[in-house]
Amino acid sequence: MIWRGNAFIATTHKTARHPDVTVALTKPVFLPVTTINNYTTSDFFRNAALYCGFDPSAAAEVRDLPATVPYRRQWTERHLQAVWYDQTLRPPLLRTHTGEAVRVEHPGHWNLEEGPDFLGAALRIGSAHRRVTGDIEVHVYPADWTRHGHADDERYRDVIAHVTYYPGVLDATRLRTTTVQISLRDALAARPDFSFDAVDTDAYPYAVHGADVPCRHAFDTLGAAGTEAVLQIAGEARLQHKTNRISALIKEQGPDQALYEEWMAALGYRRNRHAFRRLARAAPLTVLRAEADGDIMRGYAFLLGISGLMPHRLPAAWDTPAHRFFRTVWDAWWKQRERWRDHILPDNTWCLSGLRPVNHPLRRLMAAAVMFAANESAADQLKPPRAGKEKAWVRARLDAMMIDDPSGFWTHHQHHAAQRTPRAVRLVGRGRAAAVLMNVIVPWMTAAGRLQSPHRALLDVLPAEDESGAVRRASHQFLSMRTPVWHAGSAIRRQGLLQIFSDFCMPDRSGCRACRLPRLLESATEKL
Repeated sequence: MIWRGNAFIATTHKTARHPDVTVALTKPVFLPVTTINNYTTSDFFRNAALYCGFDPSAAAEVRDLPATVPYRRQWTERHLQAVWYDQTLRPPLLRTHTGEAVRVEHPGHWNLEEGPDFLGAALRIGSAHRRVTGDIEVHVYPADWTRHGHADDERYRDVIAHVTYYPGVLDATRLRTTTVQISLRDALAARPDFSFDAVDTDAYPYAVHGADVPCRHAFDTLGAAGTEAVLQIAGEARLQHKTNRISALIKEQGPDQALYEEWMAALGYRRNRHAFRRLARAAPLTVLRAEADGDIMRGYAFLLGISGLMPHRLPAAWDTPAHRFFRTVWDAWWKQRERWRDHILPDNTWCLSGLRPVNHPLRRLMAAAVMFAANESAADQLKPPRAGKEKAWVRARLDAMMIDDPSGFWTHHQHHAAQRTPRAVRLVGRGRAAAVLMNVIVPWMTAAGRLQSPHRALLDVLPAEDESGAVRRASHQFLSMRTPVWHAGSAIRRQGLLQIFSDFCMPDRSGCRACRLPRLLESATEKL
């Protein structure tokens, strides 16, 4: 590979699924970056350099499916979202509350997190066909906007259309003056072939392609081998960025503390990632080990105490094992509490609402204690795989990270206030272990110089972490039935999907009109 100016002179990439196909890319696949401070490419992720549009500040968000809001009728708000999103269901002619015609140029990207239902929509409004872009919020009744608290929520400041089933005019002081109000009821009633019974809400937004997305055609043109090559390159670029960030952290904190901080952040998932990292700084690894003195329960008590999550009273509703467990934890913490009072995190550090019980920080902190409170260094156990033994190495790493609770309490309690459950639940399951392996262990080992070019076979056998909402959304955005989702099934290619989506789709508020990705993919296609 030779870099000259803003173009690669020659390079090749063989796809894992099509080893007999060599993809030649003589130009950068994506946008060239003029300056990236301290950006280096390791031999282990040598394909990362091909992804020239890589933005080291980009970060993808994991999105979860929202719970369907129940209504006492045969259809729900989710049905209305599907109607808005799917051009085969959406009436071709809609009107605003003032009677202006509305044509949907792009319905927006289905948002699976907090905030407006659709992001980055594009509409043509009125006889002049003026084009407006922004977000869309869908409700059953116009008054739902106020009832749901959107009027004072900054996340809804870019809503260009409030779409409801029932007509009605919302108080103009509750919406932006440029926000239009659109009712679906009369337009749907005018279509004799429409029925809510025919709307399969489980198919949205992934199984049904709504808008005609330009980059999807470009990926189709690339074909299977080209698509896999592009996703592989982007995936390695994403991991290279993680490696660069961890490398800087190693220089600042040392390799053991860096691994500890990254692992803790991964235990926090998205909502408490920052809180766990903050805890790792407030309770450094050397201090945790000293306070634990080889005792996991002492280490757990210390982490729980510094986190500020230590229960100060034991409600009568808790069962006997919960009372016994937290009394033991408190007995260990009170001896340490006075010395570490100034290090206890404030109450507002943690996000505890809306969490799955098994993801509660009280459980995850026990996993951290099991992994790090003992005197043995977790970093010392991370040796590179021997040639030909990559799959065995992955299995061993996953087994080591699928943590059980040595106290037995969390094994049969999903959260502290729950009654005992007969089914055993691990502190860290396979999905989270796979995520830590991909996002923490491999980048850390590369940053520490333990994974290099001879170990690249490991990239082909890394397990894909649980399919997140972000992966499903990106797959839906880019890949059509002609280029099935299994092309993005490997761990690295899923990372590539997230990187491309983060770099091109997340910042785009033009409804795809200003996005350069289709043209860049077409340029790459010419060189295949």
